[in-house]
Amino acid sequence: MDKQKISRLLEYLILIFGGILMLIPFLWMLDTALKSGSEAMTIPPVIIPKKLQWMNFVLAWHAAPFLRYFINSFIVTVITTCGQLLTTILAAYAFAKLEFYGKKIVFMICLTTMMVPGEMLIIPNFITLSKFHMINTYY
Repeated sequence: MDKQKISRLLEYLILIFGGILMLIPFLWMLDTALKSGSEAMTIPPVIIPKKLQWMNFVLAWHAAPFLRYFINSFIVTVITTCGQLLTTILAAYAFAKLEFYGKKIVFMICLTTMMVPGEMLIIPNFITLSKFHMINTYY
């Protein structure tokens, strides 16, 4: 085997290991969802449940209006994505093709605002929306 094949093999092994590592929390969640309440709380944890509790999914579905939550999320996601696509496409065209006064400053402001982590904006956004009485509305 030459050096390039060994490098490629090592690359694939690292990617496979990373993929398996990313699956562990999902598999743990699924495993816990199929356990009884007592099995889910035992220490040390039970890896494989004695009896699969498929009824847990039915109980969770009836515990809250998940269909309404899904529809709300879908509506907000579609509208937000379309709005962002429209504004970013127009802004990208303006920055790439048009010459205007203050172009570099406006571009730097756009880049700077993109560097602010979204987590820092959650509380200020909530306060703003609550003052405008927009909590729990589509607006």
